[in-house]
Amino acid sequence: MDAVHAYSAEAALPSSCVLFENFSRFQLARISITLLSVCRDGGSDATIVAKFGIFFENGKKMSDFFVILWAEMIFCSRQNREPHDKLWPMEGKNKMHRRCFHHDYRSRRIYMLTMTVEERRPLLGSLTVSDGVAAVELSPLGQEVERSLLGLPGYYPELQVLAQQVMPDHVHVIVFVERELPRHLGQVVAGFKYGTTRAMRELLTAAKPRPTQPTTQPTNLPATQAEVVGSGVVCGSVWPSQPQRLWSEGYHDMIVWREGQLQKMIDYVHDNPRRLAMKRAQPDLFRVRRHLTVAGREMDALGNLFLLEWPQIVQVRCSRSLTQAAVEQEVARTLRLCEQGAVLVTPSISPGEKAVTRAAFEAGHRVILLLENGFGEFAKPGGQLFDACAEGRLLLLAPWEHHNDKRAIKRWQCEELNAMAHTIANLHV
Repeated sequence: MDAVHAYSAEAALPSSCVLFENFSRFQLARISITLLSVCRDGGSDATIVAKFGIFFENGKKMSDFFVILWAEMIFCSRQNREPHDKLWPMEGKNKMHRRCFHHDYRSRRIYMLTMTVEERRPLLGSLTVSDGVAAVELSPLGQEVERSLLGLPGYYPELQVLAQQVMPDHVHVIVFVERELPRHLGQVVAGFKYGTTRAMRELLTAAKPRPTQPTTQPTNLPATQAEVVGSGVVCGSVWPSQPQRLWSEGYHDMIVWREGQLQKMIDYVHDNPRRLAMKRAQPDLFRVRRHLTVAGREMDALGNLFLLEWPQIVQVRCSRSLTQAAVEQEVARTLRLCEQGAVLVTPSISPGEKAVTRAAFEAGHRVILLLENGFGEFAKPGGQLFDACAEGRLLLLAPWEHHNDKRAIKRWQCEELNAMAHTIANLHV
């Protein structure tokens, strides 16, 4: 217990929930490794129990979240830093280059991988909508990419493909590593990229006209070659002297850690064409607008700006000290206002505010959300917020710039966001 002289267990436990919510997965991995090393230093099981008795209650191990909290304090005291300092510098990198710290990417696990085409060019296919059903009609290159995805188990029998979706400018695939891979998952991705890039070059070579033929409109190519040209495998009318790069650098991965996460991933992958169709049907609702002046302050916005002109805007603000019964009463009161035509505005920070916001979205009402984190280059709402945005029921406002790393919201930020919500609610009073 000497290593944690700066903290007491009794003082830490009441705030553990708040601390735990602020940890990123990279920090949690680092904390877990720290705890393991501390336990190894302790010697026998009896010694570990004696040194870390806080982790045991009536002979049973306490929940992992207390273990993680305690390990974080141990680590911070050894490093002479306060909790919540950034424990893993990779967190600030672009998400296509971030990896889960201390995770073995050869191990048995389920992953969702995303790869994007260089410059997000729509080379892999085109979106079609028939009878209200959205789908992606794959180009010859897109067909090669899909074949390569489904063929991964042929090269790596240790994994199987659970779901995949080739989109015009990116690819999603969910793989289950059933047995330990012989190499890092990133090398599997690299091999996939190499094979599909080679397929693109072969398609370019097959479709390239002879020097005696006009290069701007190859009319006498075989049908399959004409399809390659017409499908957008090569952008523009000038053939490149060198094959272009197909994929952008890196890839994004999500690891299944908890029950129910896999089905949500599969639903998301299969829902991609519909989401793209909704974005194209309402492009203005999904376009980030920069440096707008809202309530006397410069903000970035995404969603339906007309919600700011609504005659009745109601602020949602709930104290953290509210009981469950009081929260339920606030939810019922707010929903009645929404049924009368009100638009809600809130940063949705406290548990009560989150409960009200969630109920409003589920009931199909309109909400203005104030965010601590700004919008990246390809920002879009997630989950049920996506459908709300497409239906014009959502406006996201961000007064601060975007950051890649996970940060705990500060008290002054909470106060400012609530003050902004109050100002917006009184725009038309």
